[in-house]
Amino acid sequence: MHYVKWESIAKPKSAGWLGIYQFDTWQKVLIAKLAAQFYTKHESLWVPFFQAKYGNRQPTFSFKRGDSYIWQLFCQSGDLIIDKMKRKIGSGLTCSVLHDSWIINFPLSRWPTFINVMLEMPNQVSDFLLDNQWNEPKLSLFFGASLVQRIISLPRLSRSASDPWVWLSTETSNLPTTLMYNDLFPSASSSITWIWKLKSQPRFQTFLWRLYQNSLPTFAWLPSRGLSGSVNCPWGCADSEDLTHIFCECPFAKQVFAYLHTFLPTFSPQVSSINLMSLPATISALLQLMGSSILRNRHCLCTHCIAAALYFIWQARNNKVHGQPFHSPRVIAINSIYQHTSKHFSSFENWDSISLLGCNDPSISWNPPPQH
Repeated sequence: MHYVKWESIAKPKSAGWLGIYQFDTWQKVLIAKLAAQFYTKHESLWVPFFQAKYGNRQPTFSFKRGDSYIWQLFCQSGDLIIDKMKRKIGSGLTCSVLHDSWIINFPLSRWPTFINVMLEMPNQVSDFLLDNQWNEPKLSLFFGASLVQRIISLPRLSRSASDPWVWLSTETSNLPTTLMYNDLFPSASSSITWIWKLKSQPRFQTFLWRLYQNSLPTFAWLPSRGLSGSVNCPWGCADSEDLTHIFCECPFAKQVFAYLHTFLPTFSPQVSSINLMSLPATISALLQLMGSSILRNRHCLCTHCIAAALYFIWQARNNKVHGQPFHSPRVIAINSIYQHTSKHFSSFENWDSISLLGCNDPSISWNPPPQH
């Protein structure tokens, strides 16, 4: 049974999804890497052959009947690189003033103004350099004052360097494939992308994402897929079991958060913006509160423990439904803390701290040490 559409899952995390690649879109991005080599006349063996056959096309990436299949693939990916590259000036000898993009992402030949068309423009950018510095008086003959200042402020390479093509987004010659892929999808608001900023296990992050998508098979959710049955909470509550009830209203969940409220000060003296004894009444409001907390302090232990607790509450619920052993609220609270504190202590310190917290009366109770 599918909980979320594949088209929704296969989108970048920056767009609020799981970060699984869409293979057809990713293929287009990878082909764009080869198209960029053609566009910049890269020193690859195959580039001169393609330049000889397709180098004079206008627009650059256009095809007609009879063209090779590889060239057609280049043309389909060409829109990903056109107007996204420019030359970074070194010696200026290989950069055309009018026909190469070197000030912004399209050439001066396509600019509507700022250029003195009454004078014959020099061919190469090197003609505007004097002793490896911009020749400002000469620039002023051809360009307006604002454009001259823009040119002078351009980052430069050394005099002996060539004029490489670089990507506007990174100012490097390496194709930013992942960044290019992510740019094909609209960015999501911080109300969901904070999940991937959690310094937590992927299973907790993915679970929070499923909560956002309302894609957990609760008893109230199953009838929407044609699966009937009891809709009441498996812990014996008379209320309908939806996400808000499981994690915000059910006494089982409230006991977990009460234990977290008791145990957390032992591990972290920092004051949290989340009051575990007065959590929001709905799951959406709780997630929003967690997101606000993480955006203020990415290392907030309380928020990380809540994320783990939500996961373990759902795990205990499933074990209860299927007749399997499940953890008590106290153990869930301890496990939630342990997930984010174990790396800071040795195994014996962890055992000692957590075993005492888990006892009804630490002064008279005893747990055996871990086996090695």
